[in-house]
Amino acid sequence: MKKNIEFIDIAKGLGIILVVCSHASYPLMSWASLFYIPVFFVISGYCTNRPIRIMEKLWKLIIPYILFTTIAFIVSQSFSICDILGALYARWSLFPYNNENNILFLQSGNCPLWFLPSMFTSFCVFKIIQECKFQYKTTVFFSLYLIISYALSFLPILLPWSWDTAFLFALFLFEGFLIRKYNILEKITTNHIILLIIIYAIFRYYTWSVNLSIRYYGRSLFLLFPGASVGSVILITLAKKVEGKNISHIFSKIGRNSLSIFCIHWPFITISERLLYYINLPKDTIIYDVIHLTTILLITYPIALIIERFLIKPIYRINPFKSS
Repeated sequence: MKKNIEFIDIAKGLGIILVVCSHASYPLMSWASLFYIPVFFVISGYCTNRPIRIMEKLWKLIIPYILFTTIAFIVSQSFSICDILGALYARWSLFPYNNENNILFLQSGNCPLWFLPSMFTSFCVFKIIQECKFQYKTTVFFSLYLIISYALSFLPILLPWSWDTAFLFALFLFEGFLIRKYNILEKITTNHIILLIIIYAIFRYYTWSVNLSIRYYGRSLFLLFPGASVGSVILITLAKKVEGKNISHIFSKIGRNSLSIFCIHWPFITISERLLYYINLPKDTIIYDVIHLTTILLITYPIALIIERFLIKPIYRINPFKSS
């Protein structure tokens, strides 16, 4: 998909705002924990309308990963063995959730960067679905990949490059592809949105909070997946509903730079907190959260613009594996 679709950029903008809010530990964001990462995979699947080229994805995702990791090391002046091994492993930690003897990686302000190798491995797994041409493919792969994801959830360690969650994320890619193929968004009415919100709230209540970066699926993977799918559809549909409205341009501009914002926002959460501390603004209030978020975005967005223009776009332009 060569041409940007505004509601896709709006959805990415809303998604990255939820990511920032979650990393800033806003209490209500636990209610969005099921879908604020999966929605980016659903969007990517929606935008995938031709055969996946693995080397092209490697260039578009892993070269920026190396770039942002290098920047994080230089800025933090951290070049320990653990940092370097963590960058190669591309996970936040070695062991899953709540391990008392965990070994932590990506601790140099680059912890969100796990997302890029994860997206790459998911595309690798999704390509298998693309290559297969047989009846009932959708049912077979949704069932098979869920079973594989469930089996991998019992591994004692997190696999490098998120291979243990790649099959689950590939299903979100597949979901986005199917949404576009069958024009699902055009068929969703306001009443459907209300019903979907109720359904999502039920799944969220029973799943509890999740953290996909460390393979924590809440109470059940089989509750997480439908809940995340419904939540992603809600956000993308709302983005489509506000497309063309005045406020939508703010979100679309943020969305067009969402990759860079995703990769660099982490240190600016602390910087924003320090700035608000000096002006003695009371914490745990809505006003504090709004000003905190606004400050993070005001600092991060212009830097992301520069990175996108002078680093990311040139990298994409010189991609030797880019399709014509």
